[in-house]
Amino acid sequence: MGIILSILLIIVGTISVVYGIHFFTHEVNSGYFRTTILILGLSSGLWQLSYGIFGLCDDFRICAVIRVFGIFGIILYPLTQAILVYRKIGISAKTQYLIRTILTVYALSDWILFSNPKVNQFIRIGNWTTFTGPKTFARSFHTSYVIFMFLVSLLAWILWYRRVTVKRERRLLHGIFAANMALMVCAIPDTFLVLVLDYGVPTSGLGAGVSLFLWYLTAEKYNMFNVSSKTMGSLVQNVIEEGIVIFDENFLAMDVNRFAKENLFIVEKSDLGEILKLEKSQEEIFAELKEKSHLRFKSGIQGNDRIFMVNMNVAWDDYREPFGYIMTLTDITKEEQLVIAAESANQAKSNFLANMSHEIRTPMNAIGGMAEMILRDSKDEEAKKNASMISVASKTLLTIINDILDFSKIESGKMDLNNEPYQIASLINDVGTMIRLRLKNKNVKLVVRLKQDFPAELIGDKVRIKQILINLLNNAVKYTEEGTITLNMDHEKLDDRKVRIKAYVKDTGMGIRDEDKKQIFDSFTQIDTKKSRSEEGTGLGLAITMRLIRMMGGKITVDSTYGLGSTFSFDIINEVVSWQPIGDLKLTPRDVDVDYFKVKIHAKDAKILIVDDNRTNLKVVEGLLKPYEIRPVCVESGIAAIRFFEHNNDFDIIFMDHMMPQMDGVEAMEAIRALEKGNETVIIALTANALSGAKKMYEEYGFDDFLAKPIEPKELDQILRKYLNKELITEIE
Repeated sequence: MGIILSILLIIVGTISVVYGIHFFTHEVNSGYFRTTILILGLSSGLWQLSYGIFGLCDDFRICAVIRVFGIFGIILYPLTQAILVYRKIGISAKTQYLIRTILTVYALSDWILFSNPKVNQFIRIGNWTTFTGPKTFARSFHTSYVIFMFLVSLLAWILWYRRVTVKRERRLLHGIFAANMALMVCAIPDTFLVLVLDYGVPTSGLGAGVSLFLWYLTAEKYNMFNVSSKTMGSLVQNVIEEGIVIFDENFLAMDVNRFAKENLFIVEKSDLGEILKLEKSQEEIFAELKEKSHLRFKSGIQGNDRIFMVNMNVAWDDYREPFGYIMTLTDITKEEQLVIAAESANQAKSNFLANMSHEIRTPMNAIGGMAEMILRDSKDEEAKKNASMISVASKTLLTIINDILDFSKIESGKMDLNNEPYQIASLINDVGTMIRLRLKNKNVKLVVRLKQDFPAELIGDKVRIKQILINLLNNAVKYTEEGTITLNMDHEKLDDRKVRIKAYVKDTGMGIRDEDKKQIFDSFTQIDTKKSRSEEGTGLGLAITMRLIRMMGGKITVDSTYGLGSTFSFDIINEVVSWQPIGDLKLTPRDVDVDYFKVKIHAKDAKILIVDDNRTNLKVVEGLLKPYEIRPVCVESGIAAIRFFEHNNDFDIIFMDHMMPQMDGVEAMEAIRALEKGNETVIIALTANALSGAKKMYEEYGFDDFLAKPIEPKELDQILRKYLNKELITEIE
């Protein structure tokens, strides 16, 4: 019987150690309670293993040594319980420290005294070793220690119980009380009865095992010290307002959380196709998931009209093989509705801007066109002077309109860069020409410095780069009355294909106050409004410049001293066509007179059809073509253009207005393309929609090119030279 008890103690001791380590390693969020269960498991295991082993040992000296370790486990077990319970009764940290100190001193004293080999005398009963318990001071001290620890723990338990307000924690305390009672009952034979019996039976070790088991179950189910990871994992899965579905290796749902069951009506054993509205097979999805470990996509749910964000992850085993798949379903219907509403608002904004552009540019076309014809045809110098001022004012107004449209397009993310090869020398020459025009009546010198090793040919959006330089230089012109404006450009080679262009514009103007520097790049902002009151502009130039520079992978900074001048520095990234250095740049001054464009060709045999619902616009275009000795055919609708083309399809160019009633220019163009010779005829979009990217848009529609209103004579000339047959063109002096 004794041997069976010893073997049982060894088994229970091993289980106790495993229990303690398992709880410690798995309940990582249980704080001090986690450590307590570990110590209880180790001390209980040490207690049981020691008494079990020396029961099978016939060498009393070895038994005495083993007993020392067993006694340590016996002393440590109730001490650990008492310290834990006293942490929960609401006493101060100092009082807790004092109690722990007293209990620890008491426990160490008991261990030193009770570990003495003279306290117990070992005897053999058959093949089993046990002990007798002669009456000694050490045994009496140990008995008092056990009773004291029990009473102290009971007192703390009562105080704790009185503080409890929730049933779950009371159930926890019931479990702790049951664990202690089991220990005390099992301790009777070898702690108390040994004094009156001939030998001791170490059943207290079994009691410690039962006690630890009750502690473990109680901690697993009713842990109130800290939330356990296992408890929270289950809780989160069932309270979260998202669907969670776990699939097995056969792609069948093996676990479905509460939300998925009750709200999405997903049941176990469903496959992915029965849950989601798939655009491809579930085999393809799971194959891709195994390859990438994670998938994220939008999908609908079967029997449901809502939209969900689907996140799928693979659960890998130690051999990097999937043993399950986890899918979460997040309802994003409202977010999708907001996106659709935002896109609709953006589209409405774009439509408004296009319509505004059309409505403003249509009369501006008439104003600018008529002014151009007065400049060309009038002999009255006063009239020509007035017409010149009208022309300049109309172009200023168009610049303001273009700034607003450009800024709006950048803000909505609809502006694209049109990167193409360009010559840096030509670009700088054009910019210099335009700025010198603005400096004609000022005592200001423009200085352009370009490093001689600067690559001659680059790839970038030359229109937008020119816009950046002109905005910065115009800003310098506006606030500089005398001195110099310097444009300096350098470069940094990034790799064999890319270069960082570094530039600055420096002026000797009025400078910027420190308080104004923070808002210099804000939209619709002009510093020193008293000075700028006489200057045209929207306050968008620098805001657009900063955003364009960012789109090109660069940044812009300003350094300014009020009263002395400003320096705007920026960098952008371009690709390089040729690293051949530009050398010593010689700027070629170009004609900068504000004069009408002079026609230098005739094309009297060219056949031109003009389609526009506005008679004034028809008259303007007809007048602009008059110096070319071209007599165009004019019609006022898309329908009329189609009917005319059906009977006479021998046109060299058709200028087609876009926005017309009944049938717009795109529809009319498509109808003409479907007729005989329709695809052979050059059709130019004649449009007041001059938003950035318009050229690309009209080319996608099927137009050959586009001409923006108000029509610039120079741009009209370029269109005619480009698309008319060379045999129709005659150069004139």
